[in-house]
Amino acid sequence: MASRKKRQHEEGRATIVDLLLRMEPELKQLQGGIEILRALGETAESVEPIALATLARCCESGFEQLMALWRTSLDSAR
Repeated sequence: MASRKKRQHEEGRATIVDLLLRMEPELKQLQGGIEILRALGETAESVEPIALATLARCCESGFEQLMALWRTSLDSAR
């Protein structure tokens, strides 16, 4: 019984670690978007709305994927 519980715990931990590792590319994408926005803010130049919309779409995709992985991680931890 204890061995079975330990195995389940280890499998759950492995699942959570895998999900967290899968979040890394999305986090890097969001970090890149933030760095671009920071650079745009520091230059104080006018930016075309289409450029901002494109950046928002790129970040939105990463954010949606990240949220899905986060929810799956929480479900696995319960």
